Amino acid sequence: MARMMPSSTAGVNPTFNVAAKTSTDSNQLTVVGEAITVTAAQLTLNALFGNVRVPKGAEIAWVMLDVDDLDTNGSPTITLSIGDTGDDDRLLTANTAGQTGAVPVGPTVAKAGFGYRYTDETLISVKVKAAPATAAGGVIRYLVAFVSQ
Repeated sequence: MARMMPSSTAGVNPTFNVAAKTSTDSNQLTVVGEAITVTAAQLTLNALFGNVRVPKGAEIAWVMLDVDDLDTNGSPTITLSIGDTGDDDRLLTANTAGQTGAVPVGPTVAKAGFGYRYTDETLISVKVKAAPATAAGGVIRYLVAFVSQ
């Protein structure tokens, strides 16, 4: 059975999660995602996680982020963004979900990301925008929803 979010371990033989192109997916909403296990040592400033790719012509509808408590400090500082190589927070900007791990974020999208059309196949990643005060390993789960053209 196919899983909505394949699991991976950050930094270990990444495979890219690309939506399958079929004759029926044009103008249909497609959702791709991943669950990534990270260690405390990997949660450094500007660290990138994830192997989700959207195809050329994909128009972004929304993203979701669900993470464990990745910062166990009494005054947590970690923030996470979702974006691409052109704009690392195009889809989700400096979100604090990793500070408590309590509630999934979304479906939502940053203003710059809604309806954004990619001109080439593009890697969408989660980025540590502010490092944790006290890092803790856990799982980062994210989904990207788009319409193919």
